[in-house]
Amino acid sequence: MNLILLTSNDFVDKSHARLKGRAFKHTKSILKVKEGQTLQVCVLNGRMGTATVTNINKSFMDLDVSLNKKP
Repeated sequence: MNLILLTSNDFVDKSHARLKGRAFKHTKSILKVKEGQTLQVCVLNGRMGTATVTNINKSFMDLDVSLNKKP
C-alpha cells in the first residue's frame, strides 16, 4: 500500500491539498496516478484518510482530502 505523506504546507484549505515538488513527481511518474483516483494519505504527525485527485497538470496535483482515521 502506498501512503502519500502530506504536510500542513500542502493544504490550500481544510479539505483541499496541492501536491508539488518531489512528492508530486513521484506520484505522477512512478505511481502513475490519474484524475479521479483515490489515494491513501496521512498528514505528518496527524490523521490518516483518503484523497481524490481532482486535477493534474505539469507542476502540481490537487487533492480533495478526507482525514477520518487515527494513525
